[in-house]
Order: sequence, then structure tokens, then C-alpha cells
Amino acid sequence: MDWHRDHVYYDLTPTNNIGSFDNSYSETITEIRFLNPEAALSAISDQVGDPIIHTSELYMNAHDRDNFHPNMFWTEGYFEFMVIVLINGKNGVGSTISKKVDASPQDLFEIKYTHFKNPSNSWFVIDGILPKRYKLNVEILPWNLDSYSTAWKFEMYEMDPSQETNSQHTISSEFATNFEFSVEYGEKVKVGLKFGASQKTTETSTFSVKTELDDDFLGQSILSFDQPIIVSRVSHRPSNRPPRPGGVEYRTREITFGNVLSMSVEPVKQF
Repeated sequence: MDWHRDHVYYDLTPTNNIGSFDNSYSETITEIRFLNPEAALSAISDQVGDPIIHTSELYMNAHDRDNFHPNMFWTEGYFEFMVIVLINGKNGVGSTISKKVDASPQDLFEIKYTHFKNPSNSWFVIDGILPKRYKLNVEILPWNLDSYSTAWKFEMYEMDPSQETNSQHTISSEFATNFEFSVEYGEKVKVGLKFGASQKTTETSTFSVKTELDDDFLGQSILSFDQPIIVSRVSHRPSNRPPRPGGVEYRTREITFGNVLSMSVEPVKQF
């Protein structure tokens, strides 16, 4: 299979094997989803101030029951997440990019409940919680293979501010070497799909990552340039989501952080 990102960033196809880098696209976090919602909620709602389900049953009289909303099961507040991306550079310097993501519990979880009622009273009982796909638009940076490694490491934390701590990470990464200066383009171009006919090189970098002592580590994952962007076509679009340009819906590849959560990262045109 050809690399989707070869086509996005370099306009390479089986019939066009030379292309210059298009920096109008950037890798972007477009969605996160908790895979095991009950375990995830237990892990991230562990500090004072974190949103929690404050009751599993709500009682209302017949007059007030029309004002019920599932949000009433939650305490106020929101979660703060930190996504840390570790990227090796060809100059041997490791780049650490940190992105904050805020989310309310209603963004992440759907409460399933049963409504019981009699002529004078109503009560709502939680049956369970389901994961929701939380749509995002968090730009990271353009993936230029001439500068950056073929794989990026992602770490995810739920933030609970306390004492700052530092950790060191040493990562070896592969780099594509099929780049050369083109007189026709007036700049460096990628020659050949994938790694072309050239050999890969390997560089090792050390990263320093700053977190808080009480932050909840939710896992780590790897995204590589050769992984597909689109994995399937969606036959039915949710009614609450506007159609994509052209009216075609696709499911993008998700990277997983253990059995805790998944994240969609894809190149998005910025200008």
C-alpha cells in the first residue's frame, strides 16, 4: 500500500514519484475517545475539583421533571488533558510539543438512564456510561520527512496541578533519506514513494518532559508516517454532524493508548 501522507505532503502517486513539500497541511488531533469509559472516569476523577457523577438517582416531582437533563448527574467542572508529542529531528535534537485539551464530562461520556414515574413523582436512574467521540482541532505541525523522523511518540496525561517533575526519554528513530535538491522545483524534493531506493538512517535523541507529580498518566502510543490516514468509508453520517466537503464520510485511523483511549491524528489543510 502506498503511503497516504506521501500524497498529501508531496503529491506523490504511482505515476508521479517526485514532489516538493506542501506545508499548508499540519498533523492535527481531530478526535479522542475513551475505550473503557467506567475505568477511565475512575482514573481521571481522582482529585478534588475533578468532575464526578455525584448521584446515580435523581428524584423530581411531576411539575419539575420536564426540566431534567442528564447533565444533572454531574458535578460542575472540566478535565484538563496534556498531549505530549516527542519528535526526533535529523540534527539529533529532540523536539517536545505539548498541547492542552479541555473537556467537560459531557464531551467525553454519555450517561444511559431509565426514567421511572408515577402521577406525582419521577426518578431517573443511571444504567451505565458510554464513550463519546470528542471532536477536536488541535494542530501539531507539518510532517516534513526531510526534517523529522518517520515515527512520533505520543503521551497522554490528565492534569492535576501539584509539584512539577521532569523525566528523560531517549528514543531512536528512523529517517527517510530520499531527498535531493531539484533545479526544476528550486528546492528539495522527495524522490520516490515510501523510502524510494535509498536506505533509512537512524538517529537517537534525548527528550525532557515536564509534568505535574499528581498528573494521571493515561498511556503512550506511536504514529508513523507510513500508517494510513483513511481506513474505511462511513455509510451513515450521524445526524448531528455536518457533512464533509464533497459529502463523503470517512473513518480515519486511530492510535490507541493501551486499553484506555484512542486518538485520531491526521493532516488537515491549514491555509
